Amino acid sequence: MKNIIAKRVNKLKKPFGRGLIPALIIGAVLLSGCAYESGGAADEPYAFSDIYFGTVVNIRLYGEEETADSRETRIRAILDDIENSISRRIPESGISVINNKRDGEYSEVPKEIGELLLKCRDISEKTEGTFDITIGRLVTLWNIDELSLKDGAQSIPAPSDIEEALKTVGYYNLIINKTSLTGADSYEVILNNGAGLDLGAVGKGYAFDKLKEAADAPIVASLGGSIFIKGDKPDGTPWRVGVVDPFDTSDMAGSIVIADAGEGICVSTSGDYERYITVDGVRYHHILDPHTGYPAKSGVRSVTVVSHDGVLSDALSTALFVMGADEGMRLLDEYEDAEALFILEDDSIIMTERMKALWQEKQ
Repeated sequence: MKNIIAKRVNKLKKPFGRGLIPALIIGAVLLSGCAYESGGAADEPYAFSDIYFGTVVNIRLYGEEETADSRETRIRAILDDIENSISRRIPESGISVINNKRDGEYSEVPKEIGELLLKCRDISEKTEGTFDITIGRLVTLWNIDELSLKDGAQSIPAPSDIEEALKTVGYYNLIINKTSLTGADSYEVILNNGAGLDLGAVGKGYAFDKLKEAADAPIVASLGGSIFIKGDKPDGTPWRVGVVDPFDTSDMAGSIVIADAGEGICVSTSGDYERYITVDGVRYHHILDPHTGYPAKSGVRSVTVVSHDGVLSDALSTALFVMGADEGMRLLDEYEDAEALFILEDDSIIMTERMKALWQEKQ
């Protein structure tokens, strides 16, 4: 893969069109489709929205109208199950149970969750810890996701508290072993050194992978800054996914054109404009660097990753944001099923070679 660098000039500043999905303004934005109206043709989507994983979820289903209700019920059940399994905000979730165990005390988790944790740890190793799900104590300490929604004076953690929380971070503190203690196909999970799990960086991608398995007709799903598409667009034209301009979030930097989403495509964006707080004139975004304990400073404003693998797409968008464009481009050589686009602080764009064929910059 080679770097493609372009300086964006004379950008047109226009608001999003009315046909776009409003909730997607915070990340990657789907440029096609309109709200479903009863009695419409089969190529008009059946749409529904809800809150999952702390963000707005928009689902658009294409195909036979009479099956839409049952598909919605099935999709909601999948999302409910995932949230109840991996959300650290739900006290009874599997991840919360693990986090509440004492050092060295094991928790037994279902096969699917064990395999997800193994995959996350593998990505942590390959990214040398720039992606790390044992960052839970730091995420709780900063609490930017919740503070960014509140008005009034904000504050950041004391350096000494950040230093203490940072001591608990490290994917090597996560021990995962297959177990047959109960005769079930499950895994034994142990956290050491006071570590806490946070799967916020992969939850949406994991949901996409589950939706991909279940989808039997075209579907478009948006969760925060990520989009999943499976199946052909009813009118036969390519899908277009817009990438928000981090310098003007009411506008787009360009779009990713996807001609073939038959097997499912995930587009994940991580940006410093999504959730942040401002303290004494300094903006602190939500993407924390597991090596420093502070919001990442890598010269990057946003990273968009395209992959058939939802977890990989989600995790890499975070890891690449933290490590920066130069190191990130080298890492991408190790992943055949991942293309990426970086928008940098100097308003330039760097992308992988194959992303160039998908990218249409706004004129």
